[in-house]
Parts: sequence; C-alpha cells; structure tokens
Amino acid sequence: LVATLDGSVFGFGWNRKGQLGVLSRDNTVSTPMKVKALSRIKSVCCGTTASGALTEDGKVWVWGGGTADGKELPEPVCFSTITEKVDTLHFGATHFFARTSSGKLLSWGSNTFGELGRDAKVASAQYIPGAVSEMKGLEKVVQVACGRNYTALIADGKLWVCGKGSKGVLGTGSTSNQESFLALGVKETLTSVACGSTHTLAVSAGGVLYGCGSKDHGRLGF
Repeated sequence: LVATLDGSVFGFGWNRKGQLGVLSRDNTVSTPMKVKALSRIKSVCCGTTASGALTEDGKVWVWGGGTADGKELPEPVCFSTITEKVDTLHFGATHFFARTSSGKLLSWGSNTFGELGRDAKVASAQYIPGAVSEMKGLEKVVQVACGRNYTALIADGKLWVCGKGSKGVLGTGSTSNQESFLALGVKETLTSVACGSTHTLAVSAGGVLYGCGSKDHGRLGF
C-alpha cells in the first residue's frame, strides 16, 4: 500500500483476502490500483492479509482478513468501535495497535502469544479494540512497533515488550512468551525501536544501536 501527498491510497501485490481494497477478482495485482473508498489518508499499514489506514482527522479504516469480527472485508470500512481520535496506527502480522490523541493504547487481533499486551485472561483473538493494561511507566508512549507475533514500545525512554519470545526477540534474556508489557533493563535512554519477524533494533539518545533476536543472515549487524 502507498499513501500519496493528496491523501489517496494505491494498492498492489497479493489480494486473495481483499487486503488491497480494490475489488479486483485477481489474486495478484501487478500494477498500483487506487483504493477508491479512501480519501484524506495520512498513513497506511499492512499485516499479512489485513490492511489499515488512518485519516487526517484520526479515523481508522480497515479491510482484508481478520481486522474486524474475523471476517474478510474486500473494501475499506471505517472502524466505528474506536471512538477516540487516533494519532498513530500500527500493524503486525495478525495483531494491531492504535495510539489515541489522549495517549491511550488500543489493541486487537491475534493474542495467541500475549502480543496485545492486555490482561492474560484475554482470549487468543480479539476483534474489538481494547485498552492495553495500565502500568506505571506506560503513561507516555512515544512509539509503537509491531513484529510478527510481538510488540515493542518506547515509553519514558525505556523499551517495553510483549508477545512471542522465540529467538530471543523480546530481549528479556529468554525465549519465553510475555503476556503483558515488560520494561527491559537497558541503562541508556531509548528513543526509537523497529521490529522485524524475529529480530528487534532500538536506538538510544546517544546514537547507540541495540539489537536482539535472530542473528540469521547478519540481521543484527554483529
């Protein structure tokens, strides 16, 4: 998906679950097609088979597979269950986060490994956005990043993680899953984080780059 300066969205690639939002009968779209249902879009997100867009006035649109009620949506629909204005939108493979203008974190989608950062009793799939469990230190989230089956946040200069811990991707010192957000013990102030499928990178205020997770193919840089 590509968002243009005038707020339009174009999609191309695999479309089997309707994730391009272009109503093409072809499973593959090889040239960019305009998503006619969308306008005034400031950012777009892609999951495995789900797609999302955020409008200039903070509304969330979703389409594709697994974004709402577990149904496939061949065309974008406005996600009316989010009533607050949303500032940023983030998609993992099958789980999704939104950060509202008031600083609240909402999550929905797959929760098989605790990647939604909500109460441990939450079922393995949540199709209605719910608030992330409140924890001291998570009041000022400045960035959200979604990996394949895990999530990372920057809040108050610390890196917080939850979800699937395989390959050591969470940086907790183990490969165990983490069902609620946990702050890592990095001594420096962290300012940015990026998540891959099984590796994580974070940058400190001093410009130091940290990495954890799979070292296959040299993806950690050390």
